[in-house]
Amino acid sequence: AMSLVRRSICSPIKCRSHPNPILLHQYSSLQHPSKQSPRSQDAQHEFSLYFHYPYCNKLCPYCAFNKFQRDRSQNPSDFQLLSAYECSLSKISQSSWYNNEIKGYPPNLRSVFFGGGTPSLGSPKMYEKLIGHILETFGDRTDEINSPDSISDAVERNPTGETLSKSRCANVEISMEMNPTLATPTTLKDMKLAGINRMSIGIQSLRDDDLKFLGREHSGKQALDILERAIKEYDGRVSADLMFGTPSHHKSLDAFVEDSLRPILETGVRHISLYELTIQKGTPFHKLYFHDKAHIMDDEQLASLYEACIELCREYGLYQYEVSNFAASPQDECRHNIAYWQGIDYIGLGPGAHSRLSNNDHTSRMEMVQFAKPEDWHFESTTDSPVHSKMNELVNWGGNSKITPISPKQRLNELVMVALRMPRVGLSLQKLRQHTNDSQASFFNNQYVNYSRIQDLIKEGLLNVVEDSGDLHLRATERGIKVLNGVLNEILLD
Repeated sequence: AMSLVRRSICSPIKCRSHPNPILLHQYSSLQHPSKQSPRSQDAQHEFSLYFHYPYCNKLCPYCAFNKFQRDRSQNPSDFQLLSAYECSLSKISQSSWYNNEIKGYPPNLRSVFFGGGTPSLGSPKMYEKLIGHILETFGDRTDEINSPDSISDAVERNPTGETLSKSRCANVEISMEMNPTLATPTTLKDMKLAGINRMSIGIQSLRDDDLKFLGREHSGKQALDILERAIKEYDGRVSADLMFGTPSHHKSLDAFVEDSLRPILETGVRHISLYELTIQKGTPFHKLYFHDKAHIMDDEQLASLYEACIELCREYGLYQYEVSNFAASPQDECRHNIAYWQGIDYIGLGPGAHSRLSNNDHTSRMEMVQFAKPEDWHFESTTDSPVHSKMNELVNWGGNSKITPISPKQRLNELVMVALRMPRVGLSLQKLRQHTNDSQASFFNNQYVNYSRIQDLIKEGLLNVVEDSGDLHLRATERGIKVLNGVLNEILLD
């Protein structure tokens, strides 16, 4: 959805347990904080599931996602979508990847995310049955996950109404994107009973002029009421999604900071995603504004606005754990999105959904893109097809797949690009060694990165190396995050 490295105009926020920076001359004595091999570090293999619900009641003019206007007379029904999802899940459960032939050890389900489109258009009954199927298929391995930042509650019911064992699903974050126009008290409660334990509310703005410009159907008052109700219903496991950079913000920074962001923070929400309005090809906005940017904010204005947002989030106790995301504590961070940024395997099911699976030593990756049109995806997903037994053979889960060899340099480049987006964590030395399959790799190894420039950037105050929990982390500083693209260009080798 987002570009790999969004324009970097934000500054990191210190956490309560801020690790101590390491000076360059101290680094040599800490090059090997862990005696474990890359293989043993990755032994607790996790994966995430993403389900794409392709339909919307109304198509927003800025949205470039794969989505379709809802037409119940022609579109596959919820029952047909459920059938296709379940067929795909069955193929996954029979695959060599899931049954240990690739990794050599069981994968654990980390998170589930229902996105779209507008997934809240789907019926709670469909999600109840689907979540029950997911946990029946994959949930028996989740009790082995020992994650300190996993606080999700257990799913209360499966499709038959029986109680599921908390140990089987307590660590699985199950999120849904919710449209405020659909978030009635009954819907919020029914989705929770279906198994959703984290809700992401697509507010975008509390100003009605912004919402009209963005093509949204809800009002600011309605969105704020829904957010407060969701926070109570989901015990704080709620994110507010906001968008900045509309024409009203062009006229006044307070149009967003004071009229939208502050009232939302006043609710006590513990997670915020803050996205810049971008004009993307294939959208109505691209035709309207690509060549006429008089009403669109320039880079300097956007930088000032985003820095004001970060300061206000800090004032209310939310720190920046990723370029566009803010949380009140590590327990409130989105585990599903972190999986993307940390290179964890994920499987996407639904029209146009993407998947990424790596082999045991990270030397090759299988990438899959499911068919974009719902009718084509439904047909392919429910059609019997052979489940191949080796990583280097194509697997049909309702789309096209390919195997891509990945060099150590390419793996590290990708890892660095996403890891430095997260100022609290940055690039872990242990993760670096896992992904390069090199137990001797370091941040100053010119085989993978421009080590001399890393040292220069540390001296310039754009990067630092810190020790935390027995591991080393290369991180972008407050100044470095603001010019992250430039930092990446300096340290990544061509």
